[in-house]
Amino acid sequence: MNKNWLFDKITAYNLITDLPIKAYDKNRDFLFEQGKIESPYDFLGDFDTSIFSVKKLYKNYNNQNNEYFILVNIDNRYGKFYILVGPFMYHSVTYNELMEIAKANHIPSDNIHILRKYFSSVKTVKHNSLMHHYQYLAQLFEIDDSILDDNSTDLYERKAVEKNKLEYREIDFFHHNYLIENMFFHHFFNGRLTKTNIDDLTNVEPGLIADDYLKSTKNLGIVSLALIERYAIEHGMDAHISFTIGDAFLRRLDKANNISDIRVLLWLALEEYSKTMKENNRKRYSKKINDAKNFIDHNLSMDFTLQDIADFVKMNPSYLSRLFKKEVGVNISDYILNEKIIEAKIMLDYSNYSLLEISDILNFSSKSYFIKCFKKVEGITPGEYKNK
Repeated sequence: MNKNWLFDKITAYNLITDLPIKAYDKNRDFLFEQGKIESPYDFLGDFDTSIFSVKKLYKNYNNQNNEYFILVNIDNRYGKFYILVGPFMYHSVTYNELMEIAKANHIPSDNIHILRKYFSSVKTVKHNSLMHHYQYLAQLFEIDDSILDDNSTDLYERKAVEKNKLEYREIDFFHHNYLIENMFFHHFFNGRLTKTNIDDLTNVEPGLIADDYLKSTKNLGIVSLALIERYAIEHGMDAHISFTIGDAFLRRLDKANNISDIRVLLWLALEEYSKTMKENNRKRYSKKINDAKNFIDHNLSMDFTLQDIADFVKMNPSYLSRLFKKEVGVNISDYILNEKIIEAKIMLDYSNYSLLEISDILNFSSKSYFIKCFKKVEGITPGEYKNK
């Protein structure tokens, strides 16, 4: 088996589709993987190993948790091996589905947010574009896809998806997800781009803008840096500083000669911009108030009190409350509510969560109370905001 060839291919697939992918040898022993999703529980991201016994070229498998996998049984001039793509989903997990999964696996209610975070990191795939993924795998791993019809009876009929073959809007791994990109920049320029935020929000379908993977990745990196430069300026960063940071990384990016270096450079650029933005924000408030704001911003989905914040920043609650009002200009309770409504607006703009799910995520006592609070801050209901 040519392991270098195999590693290059699964890396290319992960870069283009952003789906997790694993390789196994002919004895079904694990070799390597790309795009691993960390699972908080053993039953997540799990698959039935009996699928290895399937003789079909492609096998589409799903477990009990709305997670899907693609097994590719390959035997070509490079060797015999198995490719496992997944987990992925066909739609975002609804609140009811999440509760059913939690109940079936005895997950306590106070850990629901952990389960939700995992499913939010799992990529969704359009069902009617599944054949395109198979065709791309066939092309990448040099498989004769003329045998697709004979070996893939569990897939949609080929004719049903063939009519969309050249419609890029149906191929969900050739273009960026504009809404998720906007969500990413919102968090970035509101000072919430921690390592966790980056892991959550950069699960964006990468575009394919050149036939060569290295050239495509480099081009996308240049475009990304140009966007960040200008977004930073629009959100208060001095233009000279923004362009100085961007130009330094653009020069290094231009000299990069492998995909790993490009990705590392982009991470470093994000961290540099994030650090600079945070330094700008810190200048506005004292360290204690910055710490309090960070605690609030990163725990909006949790049930916490003024005492919890005070304990975190090591201050008397009453004094913290007075100092917060003096520096920020609003009471802590009003600040928390405003931040929750900002997050709610993001979810209304960029997700398919229902009002009940949003109220649960942001720890409102009920859907009706969430609607009341939203209207208090925005002057309209969440439904009216969504319609606008």
